[in-house]
Amino acid sequence: MSQNTEAMQTPHDKAKDMVQIIAELTELPVENVQEMYDKVSKGATLAEIFHVRSESLEAGYALACALLSAGKPKDAVHLFTSVCDLDQNNAKYWLGLGCCYEKMGELRKASLCLANAADLENCQNPKPMYLLAQCCIALDEKETALNVLRATMKAGNENNPTHMWYRTRAQEMVNTLSKK
Repeated sequence: MSQNTEAMQTPHDKAKDMVQIIAELTELPVENVQEMYDKVSKGATLAEIFHVRSESLEAGYALACALLSAGKPKDAVHLFTSVCDLDQNNAKYWLGLGCCYEKMGELRKASLCLANAADLENCQNPKPMYLLAQCCIALDEKETALNVLRATMKAGNENNPTHMWYRTRAQEMVNTLSKK
């Protein structure tokens, strides 16, 4: 295909070519690949596409949590990554993955996961935000930490004692960081 012809292709044409190439490489029928592509483009998770039961995802998540609690974040990170890959829209999976990376000292990766968890919950759960702020502090990103902590202080439900605990700790951290 010449550069001129390629430049004139629409996104639809490029997607159609991609589906054809994938079908050839995988030896799957074009219709199957097209069906998967259509589902992904509409926001489907891999778990939905491959019919992975939610119970299976939750079992993987529970095992990952147990490994993390047992002090084995390097083992847990593989399971958390798998459940995140299968259901990229589940905030608690991203929270778990972020906690693994934090325990392993990989604070940039932890921050990305925790920010994703917060975003998936529309910043209404203060826990991932509070943990993200802690990573920012450890990375010496004071202004970012302060911004995240201020958002944490507004997040969640005032009737939820756990949310209130994070909001109170966030306020204390803002006070401490503001003095420095």
